Amino acid sequence: MLQAHSLEEGVFKSDHIRIGNGCSIGPGAFVHYGVTMGDHVVLDADSFLMKGEVLDSHTGWRGNPAKLVRRSAGEAADACRIPHRGGVGRGAASRGAGDVRTRSDLRT
Repeated sequence: MLQAHSLEEGVFKSDHIRIGNGCSIGPGAFVHYGVTMGDHVVLDADSFLMKGEVLDSHTGWRGNPAKLVRRSAGEAADACRIPHRGGVGRGAASRGAGDVRTRSDLRT
């Protein structure tokens, strides 16, 4: 549900809701006025997006109020490369000290 207005303490308030390309709004999700969603944002089912929120592109949101739960691999590859420092973790033993990991490598 998209709600671009409300009545708060006897005052009518409204604003635009901006939804980027390729966004997904789950069933039962509620988007309040003044929200800006970047491209390819996912708002999970039954989530509540508070007024005035600005969501970065390629992110996922969940809950009431909605909180950031994931960033997609759709971001520029260079922006999400993280130097690997070794240690315990999925695939750590197979990489050399100079290798890099992406955010998708860090998901478990």
